[in-house]
Amino acid sequence: MLFAKKNDEDKQVERKTVHSAIALLSAVLVLCGVVSVVVGDAPIVPYNTSTVLFSELSDVWLPLCMPVVGKIPMLTFLPGFGDSESVDIPENALPVISLTLQPPASMNGEDGVYINNEAKKNVDLRELLDMETSVKLKTDNSVQVLIYHTHGSESYNNEGLPYYGDEFYDVHSDDMSENVVHIGQIITEKLRAKGIGVVHDTNMYDLDGYNDAYSRSCDGVQSLLELYPSIQFVLDIHRDTIVLDNGSKYRPVTDYKNKDAAQMMILVGTGKASAPNDHWTENLSVAVKLQRAAGTVCENIMRPILLRNSGYNQHISSGAILVEMGTCGNSLKEAELAAEILSEAIIKAFVSE
Repeated sequence: MLFAKKNDEDKQVERKTVHSAIALLSAVLVLCGVVSVVVGDAPIVPYNTSTVLFSELSDVWLPLCMPVVGKIPMLTFLPGFGDSESVDIPENALPVISLTLQPPASMNGEDGVYINNEAKKNVDLRELLDMETSVKLKTDNSVQVLIYHTHGSESYNNEGLPYYGDEFYDVHSDDMSENVVHIGQIITEKLRAKGIGVVHDTNMYDLDGYNDAYSRSCDGVQSLLELYPSIQFVLDIHRDTIVLDNGSKYRPVTDYKNKDAAQMMILVGTGKASAPNDHWTENLSVAVKLQRAAGTVCENIMRPILLRNSGYNQHISSGAILVEMGTCGNSLKEAELAAEILSEAIIKAFVSE
């Protein structure tokens, strides 16, 4: 009996040590720009990786040629990261890694704004920041903003656990007090308190299927735009996922008034064959102005804007963007704080008194 207990304790220590070692190794590899990191279904930053060699130790892909120092992404790790004594990870669980994500050194920015130009479009960031925007919000209570949720069931790590797995918490919920619909309601209330009329569409368009949710939400948004032609700003609120090849997930946070706020990311789609977006430049201009304003409210609150050859329903309005409010590693409280910051940024960027 004593032997069995000792053996179990040894396994627990070994498991904690292995998880911590993997998490630390994963972070170092990302820090060096050599590991494949998935953000939703897109890389977190563009890496220069050539021929790859598989490492059984860390279950990641390593390039044979290391990137130059100028291409190393900057990551700030939170206190206690990788400490095997501070985190007790249960069996069948994988670690959630807390850190602050920042642009890679090779990414050029203006006024604290950065764009991950996955679409490979010709983009003049200075010109976009100076461009006149169609989004000019007034505080006269007229309806000017639409908030909706293509993937409304996306939810959070509500207990702030340093690990995840099917046994511990689900990343989807139809409870509107736990998912991104709740985050959208916080933004709605903050803007309405300023006198900005907001329509909040609380439909969870992904409950009848995740992959075709955009077609359903597009129909819903077009109906609302016809009903409220005064709407200028269309905001699709989501929650992201960042996962390493070994299964570790990221919880990106930054400090705001001595509290952790979930880092956010704006997505802009340049369009696709089935839904070309002729005004993606205007969408991107709205995004960079919001990004700039958010940075003045809270440093490091925004990850680089992701520009992709996708639709995201943004062909329906020149003032349409998508915002990822943290990841499934973040707690609901961290996303709530991010919603408050985003609301203040919207007011700073677009309200004309």
